Formats: sequence, structure tokens, C-alpha cells
Amino acid sequence: MDMIKLKYVSVATLLALGLTGCASRCITIPANATSAESFGSGFGQLKAMQPVVRTSAGDTIQGQVLVQNKKSATQNFQYQVQWLDKSGFNVGQPQPWTPVEVYGDLQKMITFSAPTPDATSYNISFCRV
Repeated sequence: MDMIKLKYVSVATLLALGLTGCASRCITIPANATSAESFGSGFGQLKAMQPVVRTSAGDTIQGQVLVQNKKSATQNFQYQVQWLDKSGFNVGQPQPWTPVEVYGDLQKMITFSAPTPDATSYNISFCRV
């Protein structure tokens, strides 16, 4: 009986260590960021920069972030946007995580639109997969 408990504790510990190891592969960037942020294993391999907020038709805003792959190999990551109102509170639910592939030594522009006119800014999170 004690051996079964030990196995469950060992599995739970490994899962916890695995999840905390993934956290360092993620970053969150506010729309008003002024510098580029690196993410992924071997920081500096993927770089998110130049966040932009624009007003589009219907008084909703559109966000845009440029992601640069600094490696010669293709890299995969995912991103999630959380929209904020003028007071800095969340507007609705975060969008689902969206997978993206960037070929070696290239850049990809990511564009996303606010769900409602109440959104005035955003935070975007990136995780390397």
C-alpha cells in the first residue's frame, strides 16, 4: 500500500517540476511595451517586438506584434491575448491559445482584434512549444 502512495507522490512531483519548467518558456507583453522581449528555451531565440494598438472600423481596436525567429530552424510557439478596458480590468475571457510556426531567420506579424469596443489595450502572452 505504501508503495502505491510513493508512486503517486513521485508522479505528482514530476508533473509539478515539469509545469514549473515550462513557465520560464513564457512571457507576457503589455501593448505599451517599449522594448523587445525574448522567450523560449535558450532565451533570445524568439523575440516579440513592436506592439501596436490601432483603432479599426466599428470603434474596436486591433493589436499587432512582430515575432522574430533568430534561429535558422523553424520554431513553434503559441500566444494568447487578454483585452483590457480603460481602467486596466479584463474585458471578457482570454482568447484560446493560438499556435504559430515561424520559419528559420524570418519574422511573422501577428494581428488580433478586440472582441468589444470596451477594450482599449491588451496583454499578449507567448509560450514556446
